[in-house]
Amino acid sequence: MANMNSNSLKSRLAFVLLGLTFALSGCGSTRPAPASAKSASPPPASSRHARLPLSSCKIEGLEGEALCGSYPVWENRDTRTGRKISLKVVVLPATEANVAPDPVFFFAGGPGDGSASHAADTGREYADLRRHRDLVMVDQRGTGGSNLLQCPVPGSEQDLQGYFEPMLQPEAVRKCREELEKKADLKLYTTSIAMDDIDEVRAWLGYDKINLEGGSYGTRAAQVYMRRHPEHVRSAALFGVAGMTQYLPLYHAPAGKRSLDLVVAACLADTACQKAFPNLASELAEVVARLGREPANARISLEKGKPEVAIRIERGVFAEELRFMLYQPGLTPLVPLVIHQAYQGDWRPFVRLSLVWEPLLRGILAIGMHLSVTCAEDVPYFDRVNVQEILAGTYLGDYRSKQQIEACREWVRGEIPADFHQPVSVRVPTLLVSGNFDPVTPPQWAEEAARHLPLSLQVLVPEGGHSLGGLTNPECIENLEQKFFEQGSVDGLDTSCVKTMKRRPFATDPAAIDEVLAALGG
Repeated sequence: MANMNSNSLKSRLAFVLLGLTFALSGCGSTRPAPASAKSASPPPASSRHARLPLSSCKIEGLEGEALCGSYPVWENRDTRTGRKISLKVVVLPATEANVAPDPVFFFAGGPGDGSASHAADTGREYADLRRHRDLVMVDQRGTGGSNLLQCPVPGSEQDLQGYFEPMLQPEAVRKCREELEKKADLKLYTTSIAMDDIDEVRAWLGYDKINLEGGSYGTRAAQVYMRRHPEHVRSAALFGVAGMTQYLPLYHAPAGKRSLDLVVAACLADTACQKAFPNLASELAEVVARLGREPANARISLEKGKPEVAIRIERGVFAEELRFMLYQPGLTPLVPLVIHQAYQGDWRPFVRLSLVWEPLLRGILAIGMHLSVTCAEDVPYFDRVNVQEILAGTYLGDYRSKQQIEACREWVRGEIPADFHQPVSVRVPTLLVSGNFDPVTPPQWAEEAARHLPLSLQVLVPEGGHSLGGLTNPECIENLEQKFFEQGSVDGLDTSCVKTMKRRPFATDPAAIDEVLAALGG
């Protein structure tokens, strides 16, 4: 699912693109801490948190002191024999003296990303929240610094075409499995097992009640934690909510079509966009139809004076890359222009933007952990639904789901609890935030979750995507989340400000692509 919402893409894309900044949950933007927070001079974290079994450390890109360490867990939690693996733990201590006893634990997206790996981003993004609460990040088993399960994937500066090829290729997956089996039992990297790890870390750190913050796949992880350890959860804020029956990546296709159709409709309802692209719907249909008949070929030079590189574009790749662009409200205004240029035979805007996303995405995910999760929790259950009906009429078709099925034939299948796919029903105050244009976790999944969480509030951001970055008034959701964590309840929360969160106007001039890429340094 790739937490580009709620995990986010990091690096230059996350913090430069059109003023966009989004942490693991992908919401909001960095803002300066209030004067009171800046003027406070608390004693060092190491002295104020001497009870924590961690050491003082410096996080690159983040001012102040952090606490770092590792915690060993049994890989096989049932037998408690054999291999132990170390989990990377980072705590960003509260910056003011009156510290609340319940910290915020962050759950990363993917599946395949690790929250501790993005401690600097989280610390900057949640500076206000950190004033009175510790922020805790643990790389989930198989990610980041916790026995990383990584597999080589196509694509590099020397192989740009690889970025336009399937990320999961059966022969490479088989070889990766054989290599990783030397250091891991790949059946034991499922969400439920990992959430029991997290609870053991919670106890080790000495916290009783904790607050949860998750985005994208991180919302699945958080829901599983809520079900398995409800007595230790004070509240949970979930962004880009994944449903417990949202089998990955099967539902990417209809979610992507819904989002893209909404963008086309919004363009045609906008005077400037409609004037520039009056036939956008038919142009999109024609581009998809052409690619269905034969791939497109583009030639592009990424640096002035460098030779052009040939790129082949299949229909599935086109649909997938457009879907990725819709993750970010900061990029959504470019999509009609990209479609129009492709219709005219100019594939350079599409290729150039894709070459921003794909290297970042493929570098973030621990593919081995991703497969251990999806091959146990998702792919085996495709037969519970009408796959053909779900995929019918979509732009993506079976491009992603077929890859995942074939990859899982080369992987192993772990066991999951019998009730894993049942909706989570616990009396935990829960804030559920969705973007209406989300191309991977559309609002329907938050609606489903809310029906079973009696103390929940669902918030729909009308122009939000999988991320909320790049929208105006980002303080709306930031303040809402902070108020929620302060009171530990959804009661009385004012959500009216979401109507003021607007994306930028649709771009109609090809120069807009250059401006975005220049901002990214590309």
